[in-house]
Amino acid sequence: MKKKIFMVMAVSWLIFSFCSCGNNTNTKNVEISEEQVSVGSRNNPYHIGDTIELSNITPYLVGSYEDVSFNLVFTVNNSYSIDEGISIRESRYDTFTTIPAANVTFKLTGNYDDMMLYSNIFEIVVVDEKMQTSSFISIEDDNQTSQHNIYTEAEYTVNILQPFNMETYTSTEAKYYVLKYRDNNKEEKSIYIAADNMNNEKEEQSDNISERENTSYENAIKAEEKGYYTIAMNLFYKTLDYKDSQEHYNNLKNILEEYNGTYYGESTQYENVKVYLYIDNGNVTAQFDGQAKSPDEYELYLYGETEDNIMILAFAPSRSNLFSIDTNTSYGDGFAIQKLDDGSYLVAATQGSTSYSWNGFYYKISDTVE
Repeated sequence: MKKKIFMVMAVSWLIFSFCSCGNNTNTKNVEISEEQVSVGSRNNPYHIGDTIELSNITPYLVGSYEDVSFNLVFTVNNSYSIDEGISIRESRYDTFTTIPAANVTFKLTGNYDDMMLYSNIFEIVVVDEKMQTSSFISIEDDNQTSQHNIYTEAEYTVNILQPFNMETYTSTEAKYYVLKYRDNNKEEKSIYIAADNMNNEKEEQSDNISERENTSYENAIKAEEKGYYTIAMNLFYKTLDYKDSQEHYNNLKNILEEYNGTYYGESTQYENVKVYLYIDNGNVTAQFDGQAKSPDEYELYLYGETEDNIMILAFAPSRSNLFSIDTNTSYGDGFAIQKLDDGSYLVAATQGSTSYSWNGFYYKISDTVE
């Protein structure tokens, strides 16, 4: 991968959800009434696969549904573990702030024919071991697309979500799913459903975790060998406890952190034009002074080294999404960044590039990106 690049390059460069909806055989129909006050409580919750039937629900926004009440049939089909939720998200996205928490099926009936928000009628929330609650006003279909609007008489099988911390790659395990609604007296009611299927899947989950970690680790090694340092660092971050991922991650982070900061300089492509570069842990964005920041997202990778064996990094349009699908993907037009003897930085199009927008001489004006 490494290739020798001499210091004179400056001159030449400047020329140039869904997963399984489990069919639970233990499904039972439960008619909720005022007399059954203990059913669905924290001490006596319903379970995965139980079908709950509610009659005469009063909408939260009464004015929007004057003289209308609804009946609801609701079932939690499957409770996802954190790793299952991550796996579903990673099948389509590289970064995300939520993961699927459970798969549910519901059907509303009532004398209302127009489109409506389901959250105006009922709410489903996630409660963890510490009894902390996460509420949601949207649901997702099997394409991981938010689905805000529903109709009566139609059955929906969707995923509900819980927050996910991308920096620490963690979330909280659900203990309960709580179905909230208003009865015909407009009193708020809560029905607890235990997220109890996870306790029976620990061994299977452990196998899934190991397989996912191994895949991420192998892809991270491939990325590092190619010199795709930003991609590799992010992949190692997902499996810090696996093999020697922590060591690889620390090494790559140290390399990329040296470039962190805000750079300001003068374009050699456009006369009297100033340019900003923002570099944060391998992620690069750029901006012409006085204009909006460019929507293009770049990432740092190893371009080569000088005759003195000093590494030269370059930034090119992100390949993270493609790399997760095909590890043979490669970077296109890029911009090499090299620190010069006077402390300034030369940014110049890589050999063979057809884009020169960010060519110029820069100074680092801050070690951070605001």
